[in-house]
Amino acid sequence: MFYLAGLWRFYDGDNVSFGILTTDTNELMAKIHNSKMRMPICLTEKQAEKFLKDDSLETFEFPYLDPKLEAVNLEPEKSKNTKGSSLVFLNMV
Repeated sequence: MFYLAGLWRFYDGDNVSFGILTTDTNELMAKIHNSKMRMPICLTEKQAEKFLKDDSLETFEFPYLDPKLEAVNLEPEKSKNTKGSSLVFLNMV
């Protein structure tokens, strides 16, 4: 199991806004996010706890965790030559 680094805030009462923080891609994710070359920042449980407890984002040094994943194309009928992207499931191996 791993965690993703992100930021969130409440606005207009109970509405929530959030974003997932990204970093440079690893080899697998470079094939999936090949136009922007980014991937979510993956954290271990210990790193996630530290990330959540730090007072300032600037004091947190983002670690590089490369979980062992395989990508499964859930829409193989979509051609690689189209502008549309396929839905991909990431599975831990």
